[in-house]
Amino acid sequence: MFIESNAAYIMLVPLFAPIALAYQSDPVVLWLPARARGRHDDAAGRVLLFVMCGITRISMAELVRHVWPFVALQYGVLLLCLAFPSLVTALPRALGY
Repeated sequence: MFIESNAAYIMLVPLFAPIALAYQSDPVVLWLPARARGRHDDAAGRVLLFVMCGITRISMAELVRHVWPFVALQYGVLLLCLAFPSLVTALPRALGY
C-alpha cells in the first residue's frame, strides 16, 4: 500500500510466486492483490483526491464518504477472484491462452 505497484511487483512477485506455485495456484491470480489496491491507496491517489476536492469544491470528508462504497466493492470483487480463480482465467483460457 505504501509503495508504487511496479516496485511492489519487482520486490514481491519473486517472493510469492514460488509459494503460489507450491500450492498449485494459477500465477495469473498472483498479481490481483497488488492491482486491486487501485489508485486510491498510493500517493498519486491522494493527490487525485485533493484535486477532485478543489474541482468540485466539496470537503475531503464528503468525497471520501462517497468513494468508500466503490472501494468496498473493489475489495469484494478481489475476494471473489481470489476465492474462485477460474473467474479470472476463464476468458484467457477460452481465447486459447
